Amino acid sequence: MFQGIDRFLATILVVIFFVVLLAVVLVWRSPTTGELEYKVESNPSDVVHNFVVAVTRGDEEGAKSYLSPELLVEIEEREKEDRYSIIRSYGSGSGTGLRIVVEDETTVEGLATVKLSITWFHSEPTPLGLLGMFGSNQYSRDSDIRLRQFDGEWKIVEPFDLYML
Repeated sequence: MFQGIDRFLATILVVIFFVVLLAVVLVWRSPTTGELEYKVESNPSDVVHNFVVAVTRGDEEGAKSYLSPELLVEIEEREKEDRYSIIRSYGSGSGTGLRIVVEDETTVEGLATVKLSITWFHSEPTPLGLLGMFGSNQYSRDSDIRLRQFDGEWKIVEPFDLYML
């Protein structure tokens, strides 16, 4: 009588173990985010979002179109000194994803501050597969981005650190 119960219990435990293992593998292998899409620019937070999208796609000209003339000159001078494109070097690689969350937006007389939280996800396969799932695969950073209106268009005048991308 006890042998039947032991086999039955063992079978249930084995089935539960494999179901849990399958669930862990499926969650670990699922993509963290979809590709970011551009938004229609109707407010400062949309401009910041589009700037991040352009940078992560490696669209240097698109990203620079969201910067104020003064900031654009400053960045181009740094690029000449360093001899590489600051924006192009931060394009997202494979196995990465971003989630952008606008925490707050304040607009006063042609000036705006957007409080932004960006979470960067990274999934990298490991030699044994599942070992990487126990490590941290995300990094979050909050930033305040300042914008100003130029001829009715919002432009970034004080960007966040591009290293966060």
